[in-house]
Amino acid sequence: MKQQVNDRTSSEPHSDVKWKNHEQTADTGITQAQQLVQETGSPELAKQAIDAVAESSSLEQETDQQTALAKSLGYRCYSDLLEASEKVRSNDGLQWHLTSLDGGTWAAWNDVQLHLDRHYNCRNEALANVPHDAEFSGSSLLG
Repeated sequence: MKQQVNDRTSSEPHSDVKWKNHEQTADTGITQAQQLVQETGSPELAKQAIDAVAESSSLEQETDQQTALAKSLGYRCYSDLLEASEKVRSNDGLQWHLTSLDGGTWAAWNDVQLHLDRHYNCRNEALANVPHDAEFSGSSLLG
């Protein structure tokens, strides 16, 4: 069964060649997805496999913005910054991090906005500036 992807409602004109390539890519993706569902035994397991691949791919590709944040905080690269940071869960749906900086100050930042407005004098002050109901992943709030 062939499924069609129809997003030609856009005001942007599509050339016939470009549209044909889009349809072929969509058909290939659908075929590969069906094959993955068969190989894993269920749509849920196939989705988990796809999510795992997508997550590892995004972790491998450090962006310029991630690198700039890491360097501004004194780290060589974003992965070094992540390794040195404490994960904090919050009620805003973002993954927050607390990072101890040279000079004894702290930074609170999230993995979406990737910028700092200020440094904090201590870890508790940084934590207080993370959206309400925050808690450390795997540790106590004030420990």
